[in-house]
Amino acid sequence: MRIEEGFQQPPYPTEHPYTADPILPGLLKRFLPETVRNTLETDLVRLGDVLADGSLSLEYAARLFFMSFITEIRPLAPLVQPATLTQYDEFGRRVDRLHTSEGWRKIEEFTIKEGYNAVAYEREYGEHSRTFQFARTLTMTGDGHVVSLSEVLTQLRPPTDYPQIMCPMGMTDGATDDPSAVASFTEWAHGVIAAVPPLLKAQVWKALDTLSAAVNKLPDLFKESVVNPLLPRLVLTYFAASSCALYLLEHATWSYAAGESTVEEDVEAFRRWVLEGDLTKTEADIASVQGDPQGRAELNSKLVYGTRAPPAKL
Repeated sequence: MRIEEGFQQPPYPTEHPYTADPILPGLLKRFLPETVRNTLETDLVRLGDVLADGSLSLEYAARLFFMSFITEIRPLAPLVQPATLTQYDEFGRRVDRLHTSEGWRKIEEFTIKEGYNAVAYEREYGEHSRTFQFARTLTMTGDGHVVSLSEVLTQLRPPTDYPQIMCPMGMTDGATDDPSAVASFTEWAHGVIAAVPPLLKAQVWKALDTLSAAVNKLPDLFKESVVNPLLPRLVLTYFAASSCALYLLEHATWSYAAGESTVEEDVEAFRRWVLEGDLTKTEADIASVQGDPQGRAELNSKLVYGTRAPPAKL
């Protein structure tokens, strides 16, 4: 039997990156005034159309001057490969040549002409400009071959399909060097938890207790990570997971109070993130490296390299 005659895995659906997102439109409804949101949504829908099927108006194509080299973004996926670096040439000289794929270069040019970062600094929408930039980033991220937290949560695209990963911890580690920043974070976190309506608290009390306990542990964990070499990575992961849980809780609280049609999904997303996600798993990992960090580090070295140094190879 030929391969094509057997079971065929159906491709993942390629839906509109903005209108089919179950979370992003609701977030904008929560954060933006209606007049601003209506204006920005028009552009996000237009952007999603370009990404999904290349449906560009002639005026828009002429303005961006890129119809000649790209008409569709999503079909470029097979042409996108991870960038590679050649450090030395065949004569042993340091050259540091960066090699990028054809698809990568075309998408890069598209994002530059779209003003991927510029919209936040042009301030056309005042205090909402940064929010608009984030919304455009989340809309473009999947087809730009970078996986963001939003897409993992909404399961619009499987993260294993993409060669480049954007990690939320990169945005949190800068805030953890200053003890006062951690104190401000915990104060804000407890405020978010306290703002949950009583009836909603009754539904997710276990997740709330777990999250509250995690927030209370953070200050001491950051202090301990200074002397325990096995803790820093785990603590940052714990911090990132707690931050994500708090944002999900904020959104679930708003959705519940506003009577949104997605309230059931919003509440369940928070509950699952806390009780079934990285928060509880990382807490167990942290516990495993506390107590005797030096002894565990030495055992780690022995497990990887053995108890004796390998003989020199001449």
